[in-house]
Amino acid sequence: MSTQVSNEIGLSYLGEGGRPVSRNHLPSQTQARKARWVLRSGRLRPLSVGLAAAALGSLLLTSITTAVASASTPPASTLSFTQQDFQPQALTDRAPALGFYYGDLYFAWKGKDTDKVFYSDVEASCLPSNGALPTSCWSPQTTVSGPWGSALTLDAPALEEYDGHLYAFWTGKTGNKIWYSAYNGTSWSAQATVSGPWGAASTDQGPAVTFWAGDLYVAWDGLTTPAALSSPGLVGYSYFNGTTWAPMGLIAAGHPWVAQTVYAPALAPDPTATPPSGLTGGALVFAWTTTVDHVAYSECFLPPGTTHNLTCETPGYAPGLTNAAPALTSSDVGNFFYAAWKGKTAGRIWYSDFNGSSWAPQQVMPQALTNQGPALSLLSDTLYVAWKGKTHGNVGFEDADLAPPPP
Repeated sequence: MSTQVSNEIGLSYLGEGGRPVSRNHLPSQTQARKARWVLRSGRLRPLSVGLAAAALGSLLLTSITTAVASASTPPASTLSFTQQDFQPQALTDRAPALGFYYGDLYFAWKGKDTDKVFYSDVEASCLPSNGALPTSCWSPQTTVSGPWGSALTLDAPALEEYDGHLYAFWTGKTGNKIWYSAYNGTSWSAQATVSGPWGAASTDQGPAVTFWAGDLYVAWDGLTTPAALSSPGLVGYSYFNGTTWAPMGLIAAGHPWVAQTVYAPALAPDPTATPPSGLTGGALVFAWTTTVDHVAYSECFLPPGTTHNLTCETPGYAPGLTNAAPALTSSDVGNFFYAAWKGKTAGRIWYSDFNGSSWAPQQVMPQALTNQGPALSLLSDTLYVAWKGKTHGNVGFEDADLAPPPP
């Protein structure tokens, strides 16, 4: 396979020394998600993420799983979205974030005329929205802040519930480090960095976050450490066990390829995944935008009985093109897995669902327009989508009930 093709799927080959050759408010929510993971995998064990030995020489990638729409692709899952609505106070110049905490739907965003991170939530009793929400359903916008100061960023933030708290992540306004703070329903904990004896996560894009296999996983684009892996565009990750951050991993260290992205990556568990022979458990999916605007993805698994890096499958494509960061979300209820992205030209938001082996043909949301990547979240069988308005900077959103998957 030529270098040109490898660049199209957002990969860099590893040469000598490992350097790239080329460029929710239920008190038991976390416990329930852990239990579901145990049922799928038969185990629940922390993963110690180290850096795999680099591949020597220039190796060729011999097969690509190109999951584009085709005659064998399942019928399109066309969703019926509600009338678009807007957070009544939010103005932003970056993509927003979505996350559930104690059943409420939380929004976070970078202020349009400030670098502070704001948040607001919709009460659980108001969901699903079924169209425009009364103002009384929204909490007033507030900054992610405390006695320690305020979260400051130039990029999109990220949200995820973990161990009874709502975690907010953001890339620092200066220094490129990834910061986070945990919300207990009343106040935000002192900000801290994604770091350890191994160094610190560093990026010039917003981070991505998800809960998987009992831990909190964060992924980021480029500017990674240690120095042997330092190259903008490489997809790095680490996980948090409630106390410490594991050493940084790379998608996919130890393979003859490595993921390379133009914008922030996305990640989410895939409850539909069937692990390859010799691996167990569900998959953690990483998605990224390639140098030629494809949405590439790779399913990663925990190797049983080891403390090695995630084992990731050969990347494939989602069916659309974008020039922004993609978004992923999933739900164990109904085994749903969705991706969304901003269209490359007109600013429409497109989406597709994955059945564990192939993507449905892409569909477009009829009302949403944006110039940033969208945000996704799933609660039970309802899909929520948020975006930054293409011209005015308001934070819009819609939701859709998901039909039960075919037997």
